[in-house]
Amino acid sequence: MLHKGSFVRCPIDLEHPREPRIFATGKVVSVNEFNESAHIIFEDPFGYKKYFEFIPKEVQEAPLSILDHCHLFKGSKVKVGKAAAEIVEYKVREDGRYDYYILDDATKTYRCIEEEKITASFFSGAANPDRQLEKYEFQNPCWYLGRQIVKETMNILDNSIFGFKELAGCKIYLKAFQINTIMRCLQNDKCRYMLADEVGLGKTIEACSVLKVFLSNKAEKRVLITVPRALVAQWRTELLFKFGIMEGENPNGHFLMLRAVEDLDKSAYNCRWDFVIVDEVHNYIKDSTSYAKIHSLSKNADNIILLSATPIQQRKEEYLRLLRLIQPDLYDSVTIGEFSKLVEKQNKISRLTHSLLDDIDSFKYELLPEVEEENPHDDEDVQDQLEELRDSLDELSDLINDDILTTMISNIDTDNDDFGLYDMQVVISYVCDNYQIERSIIRGRRVVLGVYPKDEEGEFASRDLYEIKYTIDENNNYYECEAYRTLTDWIVSQQNQFESIQIEREVQPVLEAFFSSPWAYKARLVEIYGQNQSLPESVWKSADRWIEDENEIIEQMADVLDDVDSHPSRLVKLIYYIETELLNKKVVIFTDQIETFNVYYRVLKDAFGDEVTAFSTSIDREAAEINIYRFQSDDDCKILLCDKSGGEGRNLQIADYVIHIDLPWNINTIEQRIGRLDRMGRDVSVPVTSVVIHTTESYEDQLFNFWNQGLNVFRQSLSGLEIIMNDVNKKIIESIRSDFEYGLYRLIPDLIKEASNMRETVQREQIFDTAALRYRPLYVQLERLLSNYQFNENKLFAQTMMSWASLAGFGMLNQNKDSGLVAFDERNFSIKSAQNSFLLPPNWDNYLSKKQNEISIRVQRGLQEEKQKNIAQNDRTIVGSFDRDVAIKNDYIHFYAPGDEIFDCIVDNAMHSYKGMATAFAAESSINWRGFIYTFSIEPNERLLLDESISLFALGLFRQYLATSIQVIPVPFSTSSQVPIKSVLDEHRRVVQTGYFNGNDGIEHLGKRGYGSAFMGISNKYKCTNLEWFKAQYPEEHWSTLVEQSKKIARKKAFEKFKSESNLAGAQEMIDQILSTKEARANYYGTQDSDSMEQLKHQYEIIYESLSKPIVRMESACFMWLVKK
Repeated sequence: MLHKGSFVRCPIDLEHPREPRIFATGKVVSVNEFNESAHIIFEDPFGYKKYFEFIPKEVQEAPLSILDHCHLFKGSKVKVGKAAAEIVEYKVREDGRYDYYILDDATKTYRCIEEEKITASFFSGAANPDRQLEKYEFQNPCWYLGRQIVKETMNILDNSIFGFKELAGCKIYLKAFQINTIMRCLQNDKCRYMLADEVGLGKTIEACSVLKVFLSNKAEKRVLITVPRALVAQWRTELLFKFGIMEGENPNGHFLMLRAVEDLDKSAYNCRWDFVIVDEVHNYIKDSTSYAKIHSLSKNADNIILLSATPIQQRKEEYLRLLRLIQPDLYDSVTIGEFSKLVEKQNKISRLTHSLLDDIDSFKYELLPEVEEENPHDDEDVQDQLEELRDSLDELSDLINDDILTTMISNIDTDNDDFGLYDMQVVISYVCDNYQIERSIIRGRRVVLGVYPKDEEGEFASRDLYEIKYTIDENNNYYECEAYRTLTDWIVSQQNQFESIQIEREVQPVLEAFFSSPWAYKARLVEIYGQNQSLPESVWKSADRWIEDENEIIEQMADVLDDVDSHPSRLVKLIYYIETELLNKKVVIFTDQIETFNVYYRVLKDAFGDEVTAFSTSIDREAAEINIYRFQSDDDCKILLCDKSGGEGRNLQIADYVIHIDLPWNINTIEQRIGRLDRMGRDVSVPVTSVVIHTTESYEDQLFNFWNQGLNVFRQSLSGLEIIMNDVNKKIIESIRSDFEYGLYRLIPDLIKEASNMRETVQREQIFDTAALRYRPLYVQLERLLSNYQFNENKLFAQTMMSWASLAGFGMLNQNKDSGLVAFDERNFSIKSAQNSFLLPPNWDNYLSKKQNEISIRVQRGLQEEKQKNIAQNDRTIVGSFDRDVAIKNDYIHFYAPGDEIFDCIVDNAMHSYKGMATAFAAESSINWRGFIYTFSIEPNERLLLDESISLFALGLFRQYLATSIQVIPVPFSTSSQVPIKSVLDEHRRVVQTGYFNGNDGIEHLGKRGYGSAFMGISNKYKCTNLEWFKAQYPEEHWSTLVEQSKKIARKKAFEKFKSESNLAGAQEMIDQILSTKEARANYYGTQDSDSMEQLKHQYEIIYESLSKPIVRMESACFMWLVKK
């Protein structure tokens, strides 16, 4: 029964009115029951009819028999009054009409609205695939086959953890440990966390990801990101190129300010912010002024993320000061004595869990491989070790006194095939996840997370070091030697009189410059001392003579390179090494001195020509962007020279070597340089090789050995040692004042010991985060989610997207198969093709004027102009890739992914087009089979959460307990019932992957309304169309019965498969653990939990109900006839 205000699916196929294939969504104005007709209007709230002029304004007397009451697609854009909104979910009322849950575009709030109050576009209505099939509405197989592939990938996104879809559209690698961090940050109403992962694990990516998801379903939020001044440009780049977030105004009315910590004033830190991010916060623990600013920011922020080097609990004062920045209301009143007691309680647990993990690893990797018994359970040593493990677990249980934990331990069965080791690891995960002092600090290590093995399965390459050494002596480099001697004599003569601040501001910059180049050395002398008479004249004169000598060497470089040993200098050594050792290698060269940069750039260009490019803050911004793009995309561009800005967050993992012209005095700068190459996505078989050019028997030699031997920075990550670097830097300053010539050498043994002890402490403390993560059952499911998505985010998906786009309106695409790049050109867009598929083209003006797209187009065109080639594209073309790896490794290549207008318009068309939901086809095959193929999807019942005003983020932890894969259900005719189901599914999959976009001869469209030839030859043989022949074979009444019966069988089978593949017991177990440990944890530490337990219990009851009463939808239906060749 149709009602006024209901949405209906109405045929508007003027060419084939009796066998329509074109339909539009209309709204019932009135129903005339006497003549069984309805007055239908086709609304256009967003002005889309300009693309589809054939859509009528109304049909005054549409027969009721041709109208189907329909619901609107999820994701459809609609209006309620004048307010734009998005359909989130729908439900059926008792009278058969629909209510819709909508998300208001402006306010980002949810409401439930009757369908009568909604205005929707003429293509927003969904078809029922079984109804299409029953009415012989067999759309072209190309749409069905294409939609199967697109739906399989998008289904993973649509039913994954909340926010994953937004992240899938960012230019980042998707890693389980990062997704877990993002989920933790967003699972509560307020996000207040410190990210303290080891360097290289992507703290910046995690923070930006949290912000991206946070903003995605909200409106008019004020965001402040404050970082050290040196990192402002890097953050600006990461936000724009990876996440599409800009300074200033953003979509949905959001405002973002990016400001250096040093530049924060009262107008910034004393006002309210919805979200605040602070980077390198550990640097401000002892800086009272900056600390006070950040503390004030935290108190004035609803949500805050702090990025820090890994904090160490044993440095209690520092740790407590950090906690006061995350949770000022909770920790401002906690004394250091009270905090020390909490730390000691956690230390007891930490020592036991750390020992347990070591014992488990020893059992698995040392004891078991040596066992000679046929059944290892019979080995006496095995039983002794298991007994020790059981004793340790019992000790842990007695210490904590948690009923859930006691039950988990008692259920461990060491007689199992795996000796109960998996369950032991789950116990450790449970303890580590729930018994931390402060769960708001998230720490991760490469080794424990398993992302740093030196093999092809690892995420990071190994690191290596190559030294280029030369000695400063009077025989070979007299003028450099003279300059060093005069400088050293002056420093030694003054060292007892220097104040620390004077060394930091005057002596250190001069020494840094000296061990870079004579031009930088002279510039720092002038800059710091100018006309100051305190500096001996010999220092000035020797600097000038050294410059003259180096300039002569440059002029005679060709001759000098023939006899390098007779003219050893930093510059000569560098040119010679590149020329002889790095042929056809990609190299990034760093210097912190702008004078060195300018001279070396000129000399490198003279030596290697167009192989060289550069990035510097002194270069015009657009030219610098083009240079980076050239290095990333042009195989002939081998050398990139960078100044102190270090490429500002650009991806340089394609490079083979990183060359350090000069050694920074801040080890974090060295780590950042190496980190430009040591990134996820790098070929792990190629080590990140640092080439360090340094003098011997000099203060530079002391510094090199201090970094290399003391902290091993060139061969391994700092591994959580960043927190002590301020103390280390003070020791360097003190060494100049106390013993300039040998002080650092003497410090090395103590530093090695201190670093080793600190690494052990960090590893022990980080066990809480990493063990909680790695052995948690949910983490395994996260890895499975990523594996499934990455498996489907492949070339087949990209090819299907491009084929669909070509048919749906984008015309022939310019595709480079070698590079994986695809160009979409506005000039090729076909309105006629778009009308056939109801594809809505992107707004090209808005699309191309997006800042990141504008920069990419300008840079790509700039490089082509530089090369003096014909420009293949104009301002109305965007070049990008569906391949995540290709897009990430080149900052100026666009990424076609969720959130991108082109990607979304293709996906929305594929997902919301009725054309891909029902078809009938025959296909050549290795088997004979006839029957129906139905596909079903399942998702949690979000209606239940929306009715209770529970955030959909709350489902994040639990979605993976529900089987979310598409179920393909074959229902054979009786004559084909003996054919194995697996064979049918394999053939269906093969046909889907083969596709029909190019009119494949091995597939025949059985619903074809015109005459044509295909492998079955129906038209020629029976002198009728395929559809006429099909109707004769399966008359209406018989066909209707077949469809109805097969639909019921398929739905029942789908429910059974979904039920068997879901893990509702696991979800309930997780809920029980969360609720019980909140109370047990509060008892152990003597703290009170602020959440209302009753409220929390009710929330989890609703979440479990949403999983146990899921929504199952039929996605498509088809008749498939496999014909054996």
